[in-house]
Amino acid sequence: MASLINHSSKKLFELKLLASIRKAGGSVDQINILSEQNKKRCKAQLNALEKSVKHSQRSTNNSLTKQAAVLIPLCFVDCQPSIVFTLRSNKLKKHAAQVSFPGGMASDGDNSCIETALRESEEELGLNMSDVDVWGRMLPIPYSKGDVEITPILANIGKIDVNNFDINYDEVECVFTRDILSLCSAKSFAQTTFTSPGNGYTTPVFLGGEHKIWGLTAIMLHQTLNLIAPELPIKSISKITKSSSLEPTTDSPSKT
Repeated sequence: MASLINHSSKKLFELKLLASIRKAGGSVDQINILSEQNKKRCKAQLNALEKSVKHSQRSTNNSLTKQAAVLIPLCFVDCQPSIVFTLRSNKLKKHAAQVSFPGGMASDGDNSCIETALRESEEELGLNMSDVDVWGRMLPIPYSKGDVEITPILANIGKIDVNNFDINYDEVECVFTRDILSLCSAKSFAQTTFTSPGNGYTTPVFLGGEHKIWGLTAIMLHQTLNLIAPELPIKSISKITKSSSLEPTTDSPSKT
């Protein structure tokens, strides 16, 4: 999931959100990221965000927008607070071999985006819904040409061993984790700028692991880190260029 459409007002809202999260974060470090106290703080932030979004979208009709959701699985790996990622299967027609979070399109039987994320995670990883402690919904992100809206669902899945996942290899090539402290390191953070005539945008990139994390997944990850660990040294995106579309161009991305 790498393509994204940008609305300048939504981007401004996101930047203000990140600033408010960091300002009101309280004391959070790598030791207590997954504590009950930090969970309550994050849930309060997400509840306030959801109310703000609903208020700002009262006059907006999204009935024609298709809905999708992904799970952002917080976890412990060898006692280290970490996050689970998937590498999409090479068999897929779209975005094959790209890093993503488990998730997909909503089905008729889903009553909420949370149900979508949990159902898709069970299908892709064999993740038992009863093992998932949902913290809340994050800011929905318009995807591709704007006809799909993806909602990240933040959750804690506890202590894990990636070897115990029941992977659906038709959809997922492999599963891996990154510990949160390393993701917040300046050495892991880069930026990619996509350019084309009259258009351009900059997004975060996370390096340092076996797979580069970029595109929409990196944007969601950057927002997540600012939410769950506001006092860790998370790098900011230094340049965001206004763009009518964040659909990838034929130009090669350039790091800044």
